[in-house]
Amino acid sequence: MGATFRATSWEVYVAPPWTATDVGHCIEITQPAGAGGLHISTARKRSGQVADADLRSMALDALPADTPVESVSFGDFHGLAGEYVDWGSSAYWKKWWLFSGPVLLHATYTCSRGDEEVEADDVERILSSLATR
Repeated sequence: MGATFRATSWEVYVAPPWTATDVGHCIEITQPAGAGGLHISTARKRSGQVADADLRSMALDALPADTPVESVSFGDFHGLAGEYVDWGSSAYWKKWWLFSGPVLLHATYTCSRGDEEVEADDVERILSSLATR
């Protein structure tokens, strides 16, 4: 049986052996024998809703040049994602910018290059459980 991690404006279901820990600046979701880690941080727009243009700007600023960006939808949230390998550190990164109304989630998953498929289904399942509160 898993547990639902509840933040102020969103929640996510985490099934064993994965666990969620509030590390202050984000939520860290890992498993004991895991290949990588999923981190989710939250921001809230002061007035109005997050716009697609806001997400695109954030993604393009944060991703290496020429990284393909795709539209994604998980639970109550939708937005953009991009993935790349940092060849200097041999790390694989996948980053998501997701929003629902004024709530913006920035999620990252990182692991060693070559291990990116090991937990991909689990990470997608976790993100698919995102819901607003």
